[in-house]
Amino acid sequence: MTLTSHIGRTSPQSARRVPLPHGFFYLRNEIEDFRKRWNRAIAAVLSGARSDADLTQNDIAEALQLSLSTVGRIEGGEREMTIADLALFARLTKTTPAALIDLITRWSNKIK
Repeated sequence: MTLTSHIGRTSPQSARRVPLPHGFFYLRNEIEDFRKRWNRAIAAVLSGARSDADLTQNDIAEALQLSLSTVGRIEGGEREMTIADLALFARLTKTTPAALIDLITRWSNKIK
């Protein structure tokens, strides 16, 4: 059974658990908590990297062809960022996507 085939079912088991590859199961609230922590970590890392590169949100918005409010929502942890935009952001801030993801992972593990 796939993740998408489980979403929307109303049985008590499917309301609590989401199947993942290799037989692992996570509770839905654990997945939501993970996403919240990850988005907060992304916000902190991107904001810090932008600031360290001496760039404004407007600079990022213009370079990535995003609206200023979209950049603000990304840095506020309210909007997800595509991998392509993350790679472009890394170039703008003179770092690598791998370095950003490493920092994001470390931050997300520290956030409760």
